[in-house]
Amino acid sequence: MALSFLNDRSAWRLPGGQDRTSIVGKTGSGKTTAGLFILSKQDFSRPWVVIDYKGDEHINALPLRDLHKDADPPMEPGIYKLHSDPFLQRDDPVERFLKKCWAKGDIGLFFDEAYMLPDRFGRTEGGTLRALFTTGRSRRIPIISLSQRPVDVTKYNFSEASHHVIFRLPDKMDRDIVRGRVPNEKFDSIFGKHGTGLPEFHSMWYDVSRDKTFTMLPFPAPDEVIARLCVICKINKWT
Repeated sequence: MALSFLNDRSAWRLPGGQDRTSIVGKTGSGKTTAGLFILSKQDFSRPWVVIDYKGDEHINALPLRDLHKDADPPMEPGIYKLHSDPFLQRDDPVERFLKKCWAKGDIGLFFDEAYMLPDRFGRTEGGTLRALFTTGRSRRIPIISLSQRPVDVTKYNFSEASHHVIFRLPDKMDRDIVRGRVPNEKFDSIFGKHGTGLPEFHSMWYDVSRDKTFTMLPFPAPDEVIARLCVICKINKWT
């Protein structure tokens, strides 16, 4: 992967097995490709479940194992996709599934468009989404969370993130949400007043624990990332 760094190259690292990664940016900025690239670099000794509400074409191109709405969390390693309905439901099967994931532990979660998740603001005391972000690390539940509208996502998505990957954000309210979680001076110097300072498909990467900020060139092309994940699935006989 081609990278251009603002800081020491040796300081950059990928998220690990207990990290949560927040990826934000406008539609078509490269969020899903970035998320899938990070997923392709994970330790697959545990199962990973992709929750995709919009039927993303890149995710649909992957040979993921299907999980239907009333399924239990998988026990075996692999990459799975939970069938998800974008319409609000009184007894949401995704929330039931996520509760089971919290109880199980040792499972990775990939949220594509986290603003569609049940209780997405995480305001319910003891709510599932809040619990996953705030206590999931101790239960070995890494999370990769993507969203085009940070303003519509639970604050815990950002406050508990160990890594932030930020693409262009044209909306000021969205930028303000993210600015509260990353070094403001660096954010402003990279994105500029209108949030368009970075070229298309470039991003800002902030490693929270190391307090390191990097400017990222575009991630590999979607076809390359999809091919890598297909190989991983084939080698492990998950297809």
